[in-house]
Amino acid sequence: MNKAIQKISILSLCVSMTLALSCVGVEEKFPLKQETIISSEINGKKDFSRYAYQNYAFACIAITNGNYHDAEIYLKEALKYDKDSPYLLMKLSEVLVENGKMEDALHFAKRTVDLTPDDSKARELLAEIYSQLKKFDLAIILDSFQPFSIWQPCSIKQITLIWR
Repeated sequence: MNKAIQKISILSLCVSMTLALSCVGVEEKFPLKQETIISSEINGKKDFSRYAYQNYAFACIAITNGNYHDAEIYLKEALKYDKDSPYLLMKLSEVLVENGKMEDALHFAKRTVDLTPDDSKARELLAEIYSQLKKFDLAIILDSFQPFSIWQPCSIKQITLIWR
């Protein structure tokens, strides 16, 4: 398993399941006709964040079970309801890395860094993806850009590349 995705503790899994199950009993129905009504509701009239959280909880369960394909589906569904969530974008990038879809992971990791440029974990994930795609120059630039922490290079080769 890639170090980008960490195992979830039993407590956080229980909390995620409780959150997901609390959203299951929602009585609200989607209209069967007129897609424009649904999109206008999503754009501001109603709060659909609970659907994003529900899908995120299901994705966490899938990740815990090692089912990254289903986790990818749930996270993409969650992004339909919360499209600018850096956390969902980063989690989807991690899952796509696990699924071997590096170009897709790169796209979502870039969006995460664009939304939160000071997030060191997002920058680290993007640098890791660049590294796996053999784009070492971009990986080193990203990994060395940590304004509030001390960067400790992994090898002498990285030091010489930075100072050139």
